[in-house]
Amino acid sequence: MLYEHYGLIRPVPIPQSLSEFSWKDGQRFGRWLGLDTDGKPEVRRQFEASDIARLSLQFVKLLIAGKCPSSDCWDLSPSNHESLVFSKRLKSVSLSFFKQIQANHRWIFVFDFKSEATVHWKLAVTTAADVLLVCRLDPRYREADIACFLIERGVPFRTLVWKSIMSNPPPSMPIIYQLPSRGPHYVFSKRDFDSYIHLREILVRQPRIRAALLRGGCHGG
Repeated sequence: MLYEHYGLIRPVPIPQSLSEFSWKDGQRFGRWLGLDTDGKPEVRRQFEASDIARLSLQFVKLLIAGKCPSSDCWDLSPSNHESLVFSKRLKSVSLSFFKQIQANHRWIFVFDFKSEATVHWKLAVTTAADVLLVCRLDPRYREADIACFLIERGVPFRTLVWKSIMSNPPPSMPIIYQLPSRGPHYVFSKRDFDSYIHLREILVRQPRIRAALLRGGCHGG
């Protein structure tokens, strides 16, 4: 998590001059990482004694204080051997503004992999932090793999395609709707229900009906 979202790189070797965990640090940091150490003092002791845990704590404290971590353990540092400066994905990003997007995020970051693209659509995310997240993913991930990763973690994104290569929607055909006539002793059957379902599906496929539903639904008497 600290690597994907914050860019923590494990230096080799890990510095030995890292501060020890205080009781409060251990409790808060463990919960923040989602570690269940309550009632497990031995597990907590082993975690707090590890070099990577102390490095992670120092890394997070520096970020919270608004300071830059050491270049040895941060991929946003140009001098780090795994710096995102060298990321091919980062070099493929452009910032675009879309008037058609009716949401808070009209400025979006679009990934254009050009000749290395494996799909006809382009992936776009809404924040710079999500750009960095995508750049930190496995370099073998293709567009579909990245999209699945974002979906599984609830990260908002968009897929974009040129209008010129989109298939045309089927023409909207007028519907002649006739109210069925039933006699006083008519007994309704499943065929009547199936007929209703069929007609309903035809109606909701119409652009005007869909627009009405998207605006807040249709009201029937």
